[in-house]
Amino acid sequence: MSAKTVWNEAVKILKNGNETAIFRNITKNKIEITEVLEDKGCKLYKSENDDCCYQPLCTKPCLVVCGGGHVAYYTAKIGNMIDFDVTVIDDRKYFANKERFPFANVICDTFENALKKVPRGTNTYFVIATRGHAHDSICLESALKGEFGYVGMIGSRSKIAYVMDNMRKAGVSEEKIKMVHSPIGLSIGGVTPAEIAVSIGAELVQVRSSKNQGVFVGDDVIESIISGKAKAVATILSQKGSSPRGAGAVMTVNYDGTISGTVGGGDAESKTIEEGKNILKGESKIIDYDMSPKTASELGMVCGGHVKILVESLEE
Repeated sequence: MSAKTVWNEAVKILKNGNETAIFRNITKNKIEITEVLEDKGCKLYKSENDDCCYQPLCTKPCLVVCGGGHVAYYTAKIGNMIDFDVTVIDDRKYFANKERFPFANVICDTFENALKKVPRGTNTYFVIATRGHAHDSICLESALKGEFGYVGMIGSRSKIAYVMDNMRKAGVSEEKIKMVHSPIGLSIGGVTPAEIAVSIGAELVQVRSSKNQGVFVGDDVIESIISGKAKAVATILSQKGSSPRGAGAVMTVNYDGTISGTVGGGDAESKTIEEGKNILKGESKIIDYDMSPKTASELGMVCGGHVKILVESLEE
């Protein structure tokens, strides 16, 4: 199979909300879609003297913010900035609208109805920040009775105790109740809505980073490949020491000279972009970037590491 065929198949799978993985025999220049392994880290390894690479891929996680008030506003905004696909739900039109949340999906409906329309699964994170105990109970029960990657709830100790008691009455197990992050957020002493949202965002990143999942591929990368805009794909095959992006990170170099995604920025990314622009039809090449103290300053990257980047043509 060609790189173009494999990448087109991979992004279609991602577009449908599913995980996938790409296997490459670099020595023999072979590439194919493969099953997603339980150990989902990107790996560069030897197999019968051939250099091989396993690259797991997933879409960005979903953040469902229940409530559209002040803390919810900043939480949704930060969630968008840290690469979550954000959905905000509220039953008040003056809080749940695209003018207030232009960076998010917005559902204005009763919480019961809205929760039937949001994404579900282990890649969905819930932040519950409604205006009252009753709405919090509705949202928390719905979240806990399905699959989720994270559930956090804002509230005082008395409010939390009241809502948790409601969960027990609703038949939610103690095991599930103990999984709720409440008090929500990392302890940074935040007071204002924006500061509280920063602590929530930090906890979301902490939880997401602890999960053993594939490298997420941004919507811009997916769309550039599906639309035929991408001329080449650049993938970090391996990374040692300090570097801005880890193994598996993906960037496309587009026919119009633009890029989608990133492999870390700096001069190393600029050099990768030039390789992508000039790559021949059907060609693939591996570029090594040595980020020792001497060369790091020249490449504009963090010193003390080494990055290997594969550039693949999507032209046939």
